Amino acid sequence: MSRTTNITVNVINFQPAYTSLGLGPIPAGVTTAAAVTTIQKALGKKLGSKWPSAYEPYNSAQEDSAVLAPWKNSIPGTAPKCATDAIALDFEAWGLPVDHPAITLIAKEITQQISNHGGNTGVFYGKSRIAGAETIQWGVSFTTAIVINKPEEKGILYAFSAVLSI
Repeated sequence: MSRTTNITVNVINFQPAYTSLGLGPIPAGVTTAAAVTTIQKALGKKLGSKWPSAYEPYNSAQEDSAVLAPWKNSIPGTAPKCATDAIALDFEAWGLPVDHPAITLIAKEITQQISNHGGNTGVFYGKSRIAGAETIQWGVSFTTAIVINKPEEKGILYAFSAVLSI
């Protein structure tokens, strides 16, 4: 027998994320799905606008965004399976080398940096050498918000991108 779990999220829970991204107040009538989409677009814009000039050019076609919840399960310096699976799938879809040790290291760095920022909005970049002269240059922008009500659970909303440098 299948089991369905309903999750109730109040759109007002996203106001701190809107504020930290400079989006102002959430307009009346905005749905939760629309608020998440707005936040993810702002995170993607932030990621691309701060892309390091020393990196290969930013490729907006190689950007992914999602919600990772609950935040309390994102132990700093660990590589949650959902994160490594998402990064591996992105790399495959983007035609980048799927190097699992590098992907694990990227996921560990992401959880560590998000923790280091104390759950505030942030952006950071990294490089992961994969073979010979090949390096994956990557970045992530993120914010946190209450993503589940009853009991309240904080989650991470993020945008991620990567390019290959040879």
